[in-house]
Amino acid sequence: MNTPRLKYHSFRFVLGCVSLCALLSFSISSKAAGFISVPAGGVGPLTFDLVASPTPTNGFSTQTIGGAGNSINDVVAMDTSVQTNEVANINLVLPQSNTQPPSTQAFARYNYGGFFLQTRPTGNAYTELLGSFRNDSGADRPAIILGYDQGFAQSGGTEQVPGLNVYYSLTGAAGTWHKLDALSGREGSFNMSTNVTLAGAWEVGANLYILWVDDNADGFTDGNFTIDNLSLSFQTTPLSIATQPHDISFEQCRSSNLTVVVTGSGPIAYQWFKGGAAVTGGTGPTLNFNSGVPSDSATYFVRATGPGANNTVESTHVNVTVTPDTTPPTISSAVAMLNGTNVIVTFS
Repeated sequence: MNTPRLKYHSFRFVLGCVSLCALLSFSISSKAAGFISVPAGGVGPLTFDLVASPTPTNGFSTQTIGGAGNSINDVVAMDTSVQTNEVANINLVLPQSNTQPPSTQAFARYNYGGFFLQTRPTGNAYTELLGSFRNDSGADRPAIILGYDQGFAQSGGTEQVPGLNVYYSLTGAAGTWHKLDALSGREGSFNMSTNVTLAGAWEVGANLYILWVDDNADGFTDGNFTIDNLSLSFQTTPLSIATQPHDISFEQCRSSNLTVVVTGSGPIAYQWFKGGAAVTGGTGPTLNFNSGVPSDSATYFVRATGPGANNTVESTHVNVTVTPDTTPPTISSAVAMLNGTNVIVTFS
């Protein structure tokens, strides 16, 4: 959580930007919630501070599921109900509030006094908080690391479904929600974190949806859960060279190549060097010599760089030798057509 000093300072900043009505209650917007772009290095921690994040609710939306406090009586009922949801229906941009504990209101919301997201379902079956994340990392991703700080306040009694239940979906369609057991069912203040092996590849340019669900307690005022310092990153394996390039020698006007095999988490960037100079266009695992010339002869190596800090490997330095073609061609045969119109000459 942010320190009280930072919160009070940022709160004074907000006073000039919001109406008095918003300070006393909350505001609701129907604008599109958008998504959070996740680069190769991951995103976060998101502190939801207006000073650091001009649009702290971007990528988050909410929905309230109708019913009553006793509509969802246990975890099985919650898991079953969640499967009926589609992200197209969880499209309300988070209302904003400054009260803590929050006023009685069923939607998840952004608290600009405490700088966190929070849930407090009241008068319904349960409340949903949805985060939409787009894969802009440059590679399909089979796994993620999800972490955040969870806080709990204003307990009114024992909940029927303790804590927040957390799910993910690669499509957001009904019936595709996978529960994150390591993050679900915990009450109190914790640093939450888990490694998630996804059910399929999170493809480049596609969205991944994280859903937090809070049930409405039966017979008492609900407590509220907060989410802060949220981060989503990737499990990475340092690069290593599985197959080194090797020396090659070939004749002028012939073709050949240098090849390297690099393992580790992508995306991987390649750059070949001739001597100490970068080779123009030499940005893949294979460096081709098409119709080689003697000036191609030199020492070569490749440098591969992956995501994260200090994740660069360099291959062995190898020699490329292009042998000049100094032997002139000779005539192997000459054949004349019987009609005397053509002569076929074959050279060595």
